[in-house]
Amino acid sequence: YPAALGGLANSATMVVPADGKQRFKTLEVAGTRRMAGGWQASASITATKADMPFTDEQADNPNTEINTYNATWETTTKLSGGYTLPFDVVMAATYERRSGTPQASNYQFAGGQTIRTIALNIEPLGTINLPSTNLWNMRFAKRVRLGPRQTVEARFDFFNIFNANFVTARSTRVGPSYLVPSNIILPRILQMGVTYDF
Repeated sequence: YPAALGGLANSATMVVPADGKQRFKTLEVAGTRRMAGGWQASASITATKADMPFTDEQADNPNTEINTYNATWETTTKLSGGYTLPFDVVMAATYERRSGTPQASNYQFAGGQTIRTIALNIEPLGTINLPSTNLWNMRFAKRVRLGPRQTVEARFDFFNIFNANFVTARSTRVGPSYLVPSNIILPRILQMGVTYDF
């Protein structure tokens, strides 16, 4: 922009009406088997098409519109089931596969007169994606009745039972740290709990 528009006099934030809209279309297929014969199960597949010309609270200027349009698909698959083991121990498991978050490589440009440096996407959003996530969780529970109104339930919950280590965040800035992970999923966790009802 012209240098005459620089300086503190033109640096205030201005709220303006915007015509942009975010739209999402989802297709889901699901099935459930109710508890019978000591076991139950459910499964679902979901696909969502995003139409997002902008993100929430995004600054309304031409620079923020460069390769930020999100027109990608997100898919999620979920499986869950439960089975009653001997001695009335309930075993339950869940599996979730989620497609990776869409990303784009970006580069920090420098040398401008009014904007000295700026980081911009250099390819459309969705050109690269984070790895898909595959997460298994399990639970074992046993409830014991102590009286007409009293019960005790012991629970053992295993989160990320196979100790997966997929990447959940990484740098997309072109340079020495390009695609270097900055965060991964939490490791396997065992949680034990007891509930007393009276």
